[in-house]
Amino acid sequence: RELYVGLGYRALVLLPLQTARHVIGFVVFSRVEPFVWTPETLATLRLTAEILANALERRRNDAALTERLAFEEALSKMATRFISASVDAIDGAIEDALRVVGEALHYERTAVFLMDDKREFMGISFEWCAPGVTSFRASMSGLPIKQFGWPLSEIAAGRVVNIDRRSLPPDAAAAKRVLDRDGFTTLSTVPMCIEERVI
Repeated sequence: RELYVGLGYRALVLLPLQTARHVIGFVVFSRVEPFVWTPETLATLRLTAEILANALERRRNDAALTERLAFEEALSKMATRFISASVDAIDGAIEDALRVVGEALHYERTAVFLMDDKREFMGISFEWCAPGVTSFRASMSGLPIKQFGWPLSEIAAGRVVNIDRRSLPPDAAAAKRVLDRDGFTTLSTVPMCIEERVI
């Protein structure tokens, strides 16, 4: 009331912008003079709100589709580059792939961790950081899997692990220290396997 009286409006109708799935916002119709909103007028405004909601949802879906297609095209180019890359060029191709994925999906960091031959340690081998994000390559090399515990033990066993700082399990003390130190709230880890063996 304070907001609209302060703006000088005497009559308003607020209608939800409702799509098939959810409310995405609302639309306001207002007048500076007192006004009676008849059922016929309200029916017209509801139809207007429905048309606007559908148009906005279509625009949102089109933008999401365009972004998805652009990402799939980037993945296709990435795969082609790996196929044709010489052995000496693979490291550069991996680093570029991490950048492409990070930028496309709006991540702050993407990284590849590899296990040693004895499967006792895990260390960062490749990393891409968004501008302003500090690398943790030096502090995340040679992590002892058994000593670190969760989630490295889960990753080494071949499981996808989604990490949320707000709901860590009791045995995640080391992970909590790393998240607090680097200022991250969420991470997702996906195992890399060759012939069903996590590398």
